Amino acid sequence: MTKSDELQQLRRQAEQQHFYQVAVDLAKLPPAEQAEFLGQLPEAQAAAVFKFMDTAYQEEILHRLTRQEVSRLVEALDPDDRARLVEQMPVSLARNLLSGLSPAERRMTSELLGYPPESAGRYMTPEFLALTPALKVSEALGEVRRRGKTVETVYDLPVIADDGGFLGMVHLRDLVVSDAVVTLALFIPLLIDTGGNSGAQSATIMVRAMSVGEVQPSDFLRILFREAAVGLLFGACWR
Repeated sequence: MTKSDELQQLRRQAEQQHFYQVAVDLAKLPPAEQAEFLGQLPEAQAAAVFKFMDTAYQEEILHRLTRQEVSRLVEALDPDDRARLVEQMPVSLARNLLSGLSPAERRMTSELLGYPPESAGRYMTPEFLALTPALKVSEALGEVRRRGKTVETVYDLPVIADDGGFLGMVHLRDLVVSDAVVTLALFIPLLIDTGGNSGAQSATIMVRAMSVGEVQPSDFLRILFREAAVGLLFGACWR
């Protein structure tokens, strides 16, 4: 297989989003060809391949790319991947990487670097889509469509209160199969206002299950007997 054929095959793999395999195969090529290949890929694909490469290869590639190419590549990385890259590079190179970022991306990267090494904070991403409990399902899906490409994941969505407090998580799968007019508050079973009242908590869980279609009217008797049995068991334990 010629060099041209190898690079063409790698491009096809990148288009099919087999980024890890591309990184493995790319490591077999000389450093100059690695840099040339990544410089020709779209920024998002290049970043997705680059993050899987060993640190030594990454450093070599960064030295061979132009300053503009380096800035585009590093800017396209997710903030947590970028923070780990900066941490692993020599001080002078790390400083250049940070200086080439846009102000917003530099701020996010610096925030992550402020956490101790190997801490959970280093692996978190500041690019996430948060929802509020008052949103309807249709509105939440609209937010996912509008901002989904700017965040790292949309499969698990945090729901936060007006004061920024965390209320719970909503799964995209549940939103897709639910009635469009249901509010997100029904997806969070144990809200603060239910307190420690097991009856209130059970009722909240049941309303959520009905809203997402997990419980049908035909399940009424089965659930009634189950809840009654649980209540009797709790009562016996407290005697």
